Amino acid sequence: MSSRLTVDIPEELHKKMKIEATIMDTNIKSLVVYAMNYYFSKKPNDETLKTFAKTDKGEELKSFDSQEDFMSYLKNILQPKDLRRILKKCSVVAKMNLNSFLYWNFC
Repeated sequence: MSSRLTVDIPEELHKKMKIEATIMDTNIKSLVVYAMNYYFSKKPNDETLKTFAKTDKGEELKSFDSQEDFMSYLKNILQPKDLRRILKKCSVVAKMNLNSFLYWNFC
């Protein structure tokens, strides 16, 4: 069983969806269903939920004066292979906000 959903989206996003569907040899409907299934399969674990609660209270937050300071911090706490993986994903999620990036890539 399926339901019909009508959504107005920016024209540029629609164009990107058409291109991606063509590349994946599928249609926009299948692309959207795949993306939504993927999105909803990502549920935060208990540790992530605890971390969200702490940050909501302003606890255990780190701030950096520059991107270089942030990268230096990451280099000190991560193994080189992990840092390379994260930096590679950074290029894909560059337009996402930092909270989304941290949630999807570190949890």
